[in-house]
Amino acid sequence: MKAPQSVRDALALLSAPDLNGFAPIHHAAVNGNTELVALLGAVFACVRSPVVDVRDRRGMTALQWAIQRGQGAVIAKLVEVGASLTRQDAQGRDALHHAIIAAARANASDRSFYYNMVRFLLQAGADVTQKDSQGATALHMASGSGDVEMVLVFLLHL
Repeated sequence: MKAPQSVRDALALLSAPDLNGFAPIHHAAVNGNTELVALLGAVFACVRSPVVDVRDRRGMTALQWAIQRGQGAVIAKLVEVGASLTRQDAQGRDALHHAIIAAARANASDRSFYYNMVRFLLQAGADVTQKDSQGATALHMASGSGDVEMVLVFLLHL
């Protein structure tokens, strides 16, 4: 690997995908490495780069992966360093959509984590009206999953 010769080269390395399509920030998010997320976020903020929202080959951001993996501390750090709550993946799903998908897959005993995550995302400014490529909002998805408590989280926010 050639050493970077400029800030632009360094940023290109930090956003370059590996063979699986993951940039370093994706690896940090998936593995729960809050310190690396904070470091990368500080670098990106210093140079005013949107690399924190780089998408993998499936169109997913580090925030969306952290949500899918239930990495609470990483989610909070990514939001703190400016990760977009509304950036959409290849299917048009944003952070709230991913939270609903993850909650539907979770054990009943783990669902309270996802209810709190959705509250956090809503308080952080997530857009409840954003639709995916099928025209569904996260509230539509929560209603369709039959998760009454999740629907209440949304309704109490409105």
